[in-house]
Amino acid sequence: MLNGKFVFQEKEGENRHFWKSLIKVYAAYSVTGLFLSGVLLYVEERVWSIPHYIATLMNLVVTVPLNFILNKFWAYRDKAKGKN
Repeated sequence: MLNGKFVFQEKEGENRHFWKSLIKVYAAYSVTGLFLSGVLLYVEERVWSIPHYIATLMNLVVTVPLNFILNKFWAYRDKAKGKN
């Protein structure tokens, strides 16, 4: 909720549906946080033999920017711009 309010602020004339955006945010975090992190950890630890704590930090470098991009261009997208 704070992310939507402060980072991705509603612009004048924009009509954002809270619950729809919240579901999209949860979907983005579940894809990157659960699925992608799990796959990356498996590959990094089992295939490349990288220690767990280093692999976890490497995953943050990938998943945090990806979450931002998904939130910006999908969950909090301005519908007026998206239709053009």
